[in-house]
Amino acid sequence: MTASLDGYTKENREQNLIVRIGKSEAEVTNKILRSRYCTVEANYRQTRSIAPRPQFRDVNVTQLSSFDPVTPADVSKLIHDAPNKQSWLDPLPLWLLKECSYLLSPFLTALCNTSLRNGTVPASFKTAVVTPLIKKSSMDVNTLQNYRPISNLSFVSKLLESLVSTQLQLHVDTHFLLPPNQSAYRRGHSTETALGVLRSH
Repeated sequence: MTASLDGYTKENREQNLIVRIGKSEAEVTNKILRSRYCTVEANYRQTRSIAPRPQFRDVNVTQLSSFDPVTPADVSKLIHDAPNKQSWLDPLPLWLLKECSYLLSPFLTALCNTSLRNGTVPASFKTAVVTPLIKKSSMDVNTLQNYRPISNLSFVSKLLESLVSTQLQLHVDTHFLLPPNQSAYRRGHSTETALGVLRSH
């Protein structure tokens, strides 16, 4: 039996010492982070106060009122470039669709062009298989709030989305509709390019 020391066992004294050390380190870390945050915030506010007002320009471009029809070659290229992933909603595996793309591309092209021409998305394209995925492995699996839904659309739905995205991106890039320093949702841009712009200024 462990000897009692002023009402506490030796093990309890060691645990209390560890807890006090842990709290002390946490307090020091918190002070450091708060100090750095206040410094960054002060610098940011000072920079904003002396920064010139943004200048806006009039944009006179042709509106994207309709989509251009796609060709079987366009559809076939997207099929072959797609990763070998599929949804339970797909009637056949993607590897088989790739092997038979020369036969199925004309039919998929007609389907996509009808959707682009009418400006509508078929109801079946909006159906997805939703899988709950735990946010962290350490979380309680019996609590619904610890899950996030993952929606898996059919490949044809993703194919149509890619065709629309390609034409929309081309229109935006052709008429310079995005700020030059925007990194989000742009090919060849990332958080690294955004940080590079900030460091260069």
